[in-house]
Amino acid sequence: MGTQNTVVLYIDPASRSDYNQGGKTSFVIDGHLRILCQPKDVEALRNIIWFDRVPRTVVLFANGYRNWIDITDISAEKPDTKNQIVMQDNVDNSIPYWNGIDASFLSRRKPERAYYADGHHSITTSSHNVNGSVLAAKVSFIANLDCMASEIEYNLCQRPTLNIKPNNAGFNTRVSSGRKAAANWLIQLLKDYPGLSNGTETITIDVVAHSMGLAYAQGMIEFIRGSAIKNNIKWSGYYILAPENASAGTVNTSAWEQVWQYGSDLGQTGADPMWLQDGVAPQAAVTGIDADPAKGGRAYIPKNQGIPKGFVESHSIGNYGWIFGIQPGLPNNLSNGYVSPR
Repeated sequence: MGTQNTVVLYIDPASRSDYNQGGKTSFVIDGHLRILCQPKDVEALRNIIWFDRVPRTVVLFANGYRNWIDITDISAEKPDTKNQIVMQDNVDNSIPYWNGIDASFLSRRKPERAYYADGHHSITTSSHNVNGSVLAAKVSFIANLDCMASEIEYNLCQRPTLNIKPNNAGFNTRVSSGRKAAANWLIQLLKDYPGLSNGTETITIDVVAHSMGLAYAQGMIEFIRGSAIKNNIKWSGYYILAPENASAGTVNTSAWEQVWQYGSDLGQTGADPMWLQDGVAPQAAVTGIDADPAKGGRAYIPKNQGIPKGFVESHSIGNYGWIFGIQPGLPNNLSNGYVSPR
C-alpha cells in the first residue's frame, strides 16, 4: 500500500459498533477487515487499496430471443429489450433465461460481480426475416422446423436448406441497442467501482453471449471501448454460444485472452446431418474467430455423447453444459472451447 497514509487495521468483530469514536470513521474490506481513518481519507484509501489488489473481475451475460411460438397467436412477440442492466438472471420479469449455464461460468471464472443484459429483439432482426413481417417470419420458421424434424421429414420436404441468409440490417439494429445498454452499464460500473472514474482502479471483464446476444454484446463492448474508462478495462474471456447471424459479427482476438465460439458444425467436414443442426441460428464463423488459434476458435457440439441435437435442441442454452466437460491439453483440437479457471 505504500506509506501515503497511516491507518489502523482491525479484524472486525461483529458486535462492535463504536468505530466513530474520536471523530474517526471506518470502512470494511472483504467483509472482515476494518480500516479506521479520518473521514476525509476514506475515498483516497479505498482507491489505494483497491488499486493495489488483484484486478476486480466481472462477467457480462447477454441473452438472446426470449420467446418461441405462441400457438394461440403466432404473430405475437415480447417487446424488444429495454436496454437495462440487472444483477441476476431475471431480465424477463423474473423468468430465468440461462438455465444454469451462467452458474457454471460463475463457478469456473469466479468473478466478483455478474451483470445481465437483455439482447432480445424481434424475429425480424434474424435470418428468419420475411419482409419485416413477424407473422411471415414465424410461418417460415415453423415450416423449416417441420422439415427438419427427422431424416424422414427432411427427405419428404426434398432436402431443404436452413435459413442461412445473413440479416445484416437486423444484426446492426441489435448492435445499436447494445450501445444504449452499455451506457446504462457504464453508470452501474462507476457506482460499483468508483476508482474507474479517476483511473485508480482497473476491472477485468468476461463476456458470455448466446444467440441474438452476440450482436448486443458487440454493441456493448464497442461502447465501453470508446468510453472514458477504456484504459482501465481488461478484456479477458469472450464466450459466444450458438450465435445468431454469426458471420455479421466481428471479434478482435488480439484484444482478448481467450475467445471461443460454441455450436453446431454446419458446413464442416463430417458435419452432423441437416436435421441435427441448429436451425434457430444456423451456424457460421464469427468473423475473426480463427485469427489466433493460440487464443481461441470454434468448438462444436460433441458427437456420440448423448447431447441433445436438433433444429431447436442444438440451439437451446440448457443443452450447452457440455462446454464444462472439455478438458485442457488434448490433441486434435479436442480441447477447443476449454474455459480456463480463474
